[in-house]
Amino acid sequence: MNTKWMGVIVGMVALTIAIVMFPTVLSGTASITGHTHVDTFTGLSNIAKIGPLVIFVSLIFTTGMGFFMTGRRLLGK
Repeated sequence: MNTKWMGVIVGMVALTIAIVMFPTVLSGTASITGHTHVDTFTGLSNIAKIGPLVIFVSLIFTTGMGFFMTGRRLLGK
């Protein structure tokens, strides 16, 4: 197998892991924001509500860039 195709395979595995782990991140966030006294900690509820979105967007962006860079190598550019 060509080593250039390994980037595509690794990117697909990373994307799969990101999608599979995302419900775990959401359940962790729900347990943090569902706590009775979460509002007593400064900014924790806001960070916990925005955290999963930031994590998901960064994972999608990173895997997308990996696919893009691998595609450029495969096409010889």
